[in-house]
Amino acid sequence: MQHPSAEAVDPTTITVERPVVLGQQIQSLALALQTDVPTVITRLLA
Repeated sequence: MQHPSAEAVDPTTITVERPVVLGQQIQSLALALQTDVPTVITRLLA
């Protein structure tokens, strides 16, 4: 795991103000779930 910080991947901390971090979090989540990014986005917005 990465060092613990406010930038850690956490669905509750995702903000539109940080599109780069948001993209990285989505990619990390997609890899963790072994699925594709569109599916992850759909789940996040569900």
